[in-house]
Amino acid sequence: HNLSLAEARAQSLYSQRAAELDAFVVAHPEMLVVVAAGNDARTERNEWRPPGEVDLGSIASPGIAKNVLTVGASCGGRTSGGRSGSWASFPPGNRFVSAPTAGAAISGRDDAIAAFSGRGWGHGTDRLKPDVVAPGTNIVAARAQGSPDTLWGEQDADYLFSGGTSMAAPVVAGAAALIRQHYVARGHAEPSAALLRATLVAGARWLTGAGAVAAVPALPASQPCAGVDQGFGRIDVARSLALDGSGRRLFFIDVTAAGAVFTSGLGNAGLPQVFARDRDRQRFFFTAATPARPIDIALCFTDPVPGPAGAALALLVQPHGGAPRTGNDRAGKALLPLMPVPDRVNNVQVVRLDATSGGVDVQVKALALLGFRVGFSLVILGDIENDALTPF
Repeated sequence: HNLSLAEARAQSLYSQRAAELDAFVVAHPEMLVVVAAGNDARTERNEWRPPGEVDLGSIASPGIAKNVLTVGASCGGRTSGGRSGSWASFPPGNRFVSAPTAGAAISGRDDAIAAFSGRGWGHGTDRLKPDVVAPGTNIVAARAQGSPDTLWGEQDADYLFSGGTSMAAPVVAGAAALIRQHYVARGHAEPSAALLRATLVAGARWLTGAGAVAAVPALPASQPCAGVDQGFGRIDVARSLALDGSGRRLFFIDVTAAGAVFTSGLGNAGLPQVFARDRDRQRFFFTAATPARPIDIALCFTDPVPGPAGAALALLVQPHGGAPRTGNDRAGKALLPLMPVPDRVNNVQVVRLDATSGGVDVQVKALALLGFRVGFSLVILGDIENDALTPF
């Protein structure tokens, strides 16, 4: 379900509508809700960043909700048609008048983030938002017959150019529908919303263009996994489904709060279970094949606890002979370089490993359930010997 809308004057605030969406997904865990991040970011009168850098704290509610997939806008790649020029000319005026953002192009470089795109975190929580980005400038969209509104420019009688996170969000909703179709074709009749979110973020492509990596301080140079400007990156369906020719495959575990389990690679032995007690943990082992390839691991769960805070699960990864890793340990926030270890805030967590071979131990641990049963979805993109995950 796509929601290309935003509340007025509710920047990064957890509102009643956000609470309602979170509760809806708890009641309907198979339905993914995709929400636009909002278009109210600016570079002037900043609170968190120097003038000229796009400031934070501009996620529009209900996109601040924790159980939805929040979408920011990257720049489109079109170099002709629609709105051209730099962000200094973007209406309404006086939002992007300072360098370096003022001189960056609105469209034409698809590794950049749209200056208007809402970003940051929620007041009262350090939850990263948006989750992902998708193209949101100079998008060609259907035109209502007879409408006098030309939006960002007319392509022809049937189509217009437009832009905004409201254009990026349905790109992601369409991608999520394709991913859901892929799981159904593999025999998973009701893939959870958490599984779809985990699959999209696992395969997201990290952007390095204008506005994409302005974290304070800088993100780690090796395998950054998330930041407040682009979330976990720009969606890439082929990469998420391991259909990009990389030699990797898609493995997944999907456990609902009701206890239903669907997996690939585990067979029927030692099936994972819903988390019911604090400090419970579930471990899975696999052997990464040779030649070594990168491995992306994503955990997502639907948080049943009402309100902006909630339950906490942790993703822990130990490559053989390598340093232990935790979910989002290479994610930049506003003022701190790394997320807490382990991450007790985000219900989406990622570990990205450089080219890896040999044994890898993956754990999911319940840190705080607050009396609720909590399911989880785990996605692994990699080349695994014998296509086998071993629970232990």
